[in-house]
Amino acid sequence: MPAGGRFRHHAGNRLAIDALVVDEASMLDLALATRLIEAVPDDARIILLGDKDQLAAVESGAVFAELSADPSLSAARIDRIASLCAMPGAAIQAPEPVAQSGLRDQVVWLTRNFRFASDSGIGQLAAAINSGDSAAAIARLGADTSGSLQWLDDGGSVPCDESEQAILAGYAAYLEALRADGRNPSAATDAFARFRTLCAVRDGARGVEAINRLVSKHFRSALKHPLDSGEHSEWYPGRPVMVLRNDYVLKLFNGDIGIVMTDDSDALMVFFPEGDTGFRAVAPVRLPAHETAFAMTVQAQVRRVPSSTRCLSCFPRTTIRC
Repeated sequence: MPAGGRFRHHAGNRLAIDALVVDEASMLDLALATRLIEAVPDDARIILLGDKDQLAAVESGAVFAELSADPSLSAARIDRIASLCAMPGAAIQAPEPVAQSGLRDQVVWLTRNFRFASDSGIGQLAAAINSGDSAAAIARLGADTSGSLQWLDDGGSVPCDESEQAILAGYAAYLEALRADGRNPSAATDAFARFRTLCAVRDGARGVEAINRLVSKHFRSALKHPLDSGEHSEWYPGRPVMVLRNDYVLKLFNGDIGIVMTDDSDALMVFFPEGDTGFRAVAPVRLPAHETAFAMTVQAQVRRVPSSTRCLSCFPRTTIRC
């Protein structure tokens, strides 16, 4: 988008394309989707990919969810898909539509999850959440015996000791990776990726800022790194940093996460994954807007949070009930 807030491509200056693929299409709000469609030539194909059950866009409109509401497929379309995918047509079972739409034969729901089994604790919890069955979700959290979920009943105004210890324990492997080799960004990044804290809110005792302070204090005390200049500086080895604003010069984008480590000259740098195996070091002073990333939140994407929702965190193996 050029200066002035106007789009370079629009109904009067359309994109020179034959096909457009939009990933994470659930993030499209009504206004942006309108501008996008206006800029696409009439004879071009548009393919939208995303999760219809994901949070809607920040601005008005659940565009992708409404476009995906009718996955009905005719026999001819099923045969076509089966041919393209080299699979039997009987294996393609179109779900019942949420609502009728004009996009019959244009929508496909992918229902098999390759991250976890549908009958696992997480799988059953996800199914209950997606169907809006809060009673079943809470029951699953409290009754799971598979080891994939852990329920901590914590209803205080601040996290109890058990909750705080669960958070710190989740980052134990990351702490050990830093202790073992403070100049190995690959090992540190892999260890950090095993666990993350997701907060419902940003402020308050259960918010992102408080949890980041808790874990940061623990890490600085445990590492006692000689290049940690103390609490008056936000920079210390082991600090995970999440980029909040795109920087096309540095090729850093919103959501990218890097690890603060020392380089060969004993200078603090932020190491970001680059490609399949490489890492790129960026000086802290060059980073665009960023924040500590032990804890994160989706609060900015939520227009209204029910007053009864006061959950602190969801972990890969732990959920804390507040």
